[in-house]
Amino acid sequence: MPVVLIGMQETLEGLSKFDQDAKKKFNGVVNAVLNEAKTEAMTYVPDLPMRNWQTKPSINPNKKVRGGKGWPAWDPEQVKAAIRASKAKGKVRGDYTTSAGALINRDPAGAIFEIAGRKSDDSKSKSGQQFKQNLKKFGSASRVVWRAVDRNKEIFDARIAKATEEAKQDLQKALQKQKTEN
Repeated sequence: MPVVLIGMQETLEGLSKFDQDAKKKFNGVVNAVLNEAKTEAMTYVPDLPMRNWQTKPSINPNKKVRGGKGWPAWDPEQVKAAIRASKAKGKVRGDYTTSAGALINRDPAGAIFEIAGRKSDDSKSKSGQQFKQNLKKFGSASRVVWRAVDRNKEIFDARIAKATEEAKQDLQKALQKQKTEN
C-alpha cells in the first residue's frame, strides 16, 4: 500500500512563502532518501544481463524497433548514469496525488531490463518469451530501481512521512509568527 501524505504539496507551497529553511530541511530528507535508493539501485545493474545482448549499437538497426533506433546496446555504466531522481509533479500509480520524489531509469536498455516480463502475454514471440525467461535469473520485473525502492519502502516512507509532519509543524510556527507580528 502506498503511503498517502495529505497536504504535502500545500505545505511545501506554504513553506516556500514563509519558511525557506524548513523547506530546505524537508527537501534534504527527500534528496537523501532518493540518493540512498539510487546508490542501491546502481548495485543491481549487472555487467551483462545475458550473453547475446549487444554491447555496441547496431550498425544496421531494425527499422521496426524503437522508431528505427533498433535494440539498445547494453552499457552498464550508461544504465547506472541514467538512474535519475525526479521531483516532477504528476500522478502517482494512477491516482491524483503528487510524488515527493521518484527514481527513473532513462536508459532504454536499463528500462527494458527493469520492466521486461511485467505483463505476461502468451501471444508474444518465442524469442520474446526466452528473453523474459533469461532475465528471470535477476528476479522478476522491477529488477533495479523498483527493487531498491521496494526493499526499503517502509523505512523510506517513514522518513518522508516524518519530514512531512515536521514541515507542517514548521509551517504552522511560521504562520503563527507572522500572525503575531501583524
